Amino acid sequence: MGVYTVFGFFIAMGISHVSELSFRKLVLLGVVIAGIYGASDEFHQMFVPTRSAEVLDLVSDCIGGLFGSAIYGYRLRFTKTD
Repeated sequence: MGVYTVFGFFIAMGISHVSELSFRKLVLLGVVIAGIYGASDEFHQMFVPTRSAEVLDLVSDCIGGLFGSAIYGYRLRFTKTD
């Protein structure tokens, strides 16, 4: 979850530099992108002999993406000057 928290933070940072989305949309997009990447990673793990794909790993990845993008969203919301 920790790695995906950092990943979600950087996803939100990248999105915010190219688009002015609301907090909700920024976080939602961060979760979706982290979830898609996490799903592709779980799919890949099905073909690695010493690894296995787990649904709870994917849920953990999505929660990490949620935390990271929310942290960046709150940071952006409270440091933005109009």
